[in-house]
Amino acid sequence: MDHREILVQEVPRLGLLNPQSLIEHFDREVPLTVADRNIHRALWQKLQSENAPLRVLTDDRLLSASIDYFDAALIKRVTPEWRKMARILGDTLHDFHETGVFQAGDIILSARLCYLAETGSLEWQGDLSDIRNCHLRLPK
Repeated sequence: MDHREILVQEVPRLGLLNPQSLIEHFDREVPLTVADRNIHRALWQKLQSENAPLRVLTDDRLLSASIDYFDAALIKRVTPEWRKMARILGDTLHDFHETGVFQAGDIILSARLCYLAETGSLEWQGDLSDIRNCHLRLPK
């Protein structure tokens, strides 16, 4: 197991570390080899040239993704009955938590739900700009 795998196991999401926990990881960096640096640079250049709106992790690989990448995950949480948009978002974010990889935040996910509603893929009641006062369901 190399140093990157160890770090991912110990710190799956840096944003969830409290300041004291973050300090414990200072001075643990390991310099990249020239070969590793070249691999990472080539990957980043490829991602930049693809100019995709999203970058996602799949099987420990960073890939470009289209803007509708999370639509299936969102629709999976919508039911034939009215549900609050906030609940659908929360359930989808919980699914991300279960995988250990937070792919996207609530802002992009709520924007996608709005798009799906506005284009007829979902029905809605209320104010699409207010996740607490908007309800969604699958079309009947």
